[in-house]
Amino acid sequence: MAHLKSITTKKGRSDERLVWKIRLVKMLYERGYSKEDIMNLYRFIDWVISLPKDLKLRFNEEIIQYEKEKKMPYITTAESIGIEKGIKEGLQKGREEGLQKGREEGLQKGREEGLQKGRKEGMLLGLREAIDLGLRLKFGPEGIQLMAEINKIADVERLQLIKEAIEGSHDIEGIRKIAAAS
Repeated sequence: MAHLKSITTKKGRSDERLVWKIRLVKMLYERGYSKEDIMNLYRFIDWVISLPKDLKLRFNEEIIQYEKEKKMPYITTAESIGIEKGIKEGLQKGREEGLQKGREEGLQKGREEGLQKGRKEGMLLGLREAIDLGLRLKFGPEGIQLMAEINKIADVERLQLIKEAIEGSHDIEGIRKIAAAS
């Protein structure tokens, strides 16, 4: 019946659609359907016979008043559906906000880790370049050969020690020992 009335009362005849929607919902109560059946059929009727916003409000007011007059032992259908819809929308919004916050926190953590890693890589590169220059200038070909081993070192402190040792060292053996230490 809801489908038939939705077809026969097309757009532009919203008042007539309102009247039929109210009649159909009242009939659900008069026929003695269970609460669950009423709510399911109410959803279907609400979906099939759509109303503009102002008439939706009038419809809800009318049904709430009808349910009060009939002293329905449970929360009104309109309120129940509103609560259910509110809960679903709230959960959805909560999930979306949680995902967004998680993404933002993940991006921030990624940026921080990337920045730290970038700083460390930059320091390693700078130290290796300084060591390479020092070894070339001070020890020539022997220093160049040692660089292959030094380039494998990823410890900033150890590279710092090697760099400082180059300045005060007269032979390459002391530097080899620091480079070989683990």
